[in-house]
Amino acid sequence: MTAPRNPSTLLLSIRTCSFQHLKPVSGGRRFSDHLRVPTPNGKGAIRIPLNSQNVIGTRVSRGTREYQEDAHAIASIKLNPSVLKRTAERVEKSHHWDPDADDAFAYQVLFAGIYDGHGGTAVSHYLRDHLHQTFESLNPKSVPDVVAAIKAYGGYFRRFRGGALEPWAQSGWDLDHDEHTEMNLTLEAFATLAFLQADIDIGKLPESNDCGATSSVALIHSLDTPESPFYSAKWLSITVAHCGDTRVLLCRTDGKVIPMTSKHHADERSESSRLRRVGGGMVMDSFGDARWMGTLANTRCLGDLRYKPFGVTPEPEVRTQVVLGHTVSSVILVSDGISDILSNEEISDLARTKSNLGPEASAKEVVDFAEEMGASDNCTAIVIPLPGWATKVKDTTKPLREYRLSGAAMSGRQRRM
Repeated sequence: MTAPRNPSTLLLSIRTCSFQHLKPVSGGRRFSDHLRVPTPNGKGAIRIPLNSQNVIGTRVSRGTREYQEDAHAIASIKLNPSVLKRTAERVEKSHHWDPDADDAFAYQVLFAGIYDGHGGTAVSHYLRDHLHQTFESLNPKSVPDVVAAIKAYGGYFRRFRGGALEPWAQSGWDLDHDEHTEMNLTLEAFATLAFLQADIDIGKLPESNDCGATSSVALIHSLDTPESPFYSAKWLSITVAHCGDTRVLLCRTDGKVIPMTSKHHADERSESSRLRRVGGGMVMDSFGDARWMGTLANTRCLGDLRYKPFGVTPEPEVRTQVVLGHTVSSVILVSDGISDILSNEEISDLARTKSNLGPEASAKEVVDFAEEMGASDNCTAIVIPLPGWATKVKDTTKPLREYRLSGAAMSGRQRRM
């Protein structure tokens, strides 16, 4: 499919092309590489491939590094609508969503994950291949066993009670009949369970002692009745589960950018407070960057088993926003190879400059500019267009970017002299 040139027709083109060229889905088989949307007459469903450049844009660069340790995944997963409903209503009480338990579309969630590996690719590639499946296959009755396995890391985790899972972590409960099981789980607890379970599974990899990865996962689903795709929904719920320094940005049609993640570095206030009771220490490297135990930049990540007793946790921070679709233009996920170079506003503005060419061109613009600014680390950008994608917004960072580019060009000329 050719990417549409007119921003006002981008999302219409997604739907029209899909309706013209894709066949209805039959049966109840589970898929993860496409979205299912109802046909116009409501009697069938149509597949929309998530790897289409018209639907979601991705761009990856190795930078100047010898290896590419970034990884990412985009999938459609099925989650229990009661968990999704409970989470949305806690955030936005004025909006009432009543998913039909018999409606397959109510279970459908867009999953986008970005994983920045360190010490090798074993963990980032494991997350790329398996984390979305972990979310989809979780059994809430496993909470006590998962919490017990995390406690077995020892040290920092000896007194671990489960974090967001604490209300469900008492192994003495009758989980086959107790009402405090899946019926009462929020998406925060569900995502925490998925990250902890993934970390336990990663522990079976021979490289997991010295290899790890940060992880940011965006879960996006419609709150419409009947269900609508994420790119045309009137109401959307956007939940981010995050460990490390990858970044997720919610870009609004009024030009504002809402960061859905924060850095999990030892010198950040929230992390330094959490780690204060641990016996490890922070060391400054030769570049002036803080390293926990003299080695790790991130104090939350998956893998790195040898550092778990010293407070390196796989527990994610989880945040949810419920928004009107027309007020948001995109969700952008980037690895730190980009966010260390560009501000949130620059990333958002760069993506918008190519919005008329589609999200693939927007992701490329973000990565290309980071490289022009001298990014040396691996760079990954994922651009997910939302209903307000075609809204025109003033490019407020353009003068600053032009100034920075001229400085980078001058610096490059001086290096060549």
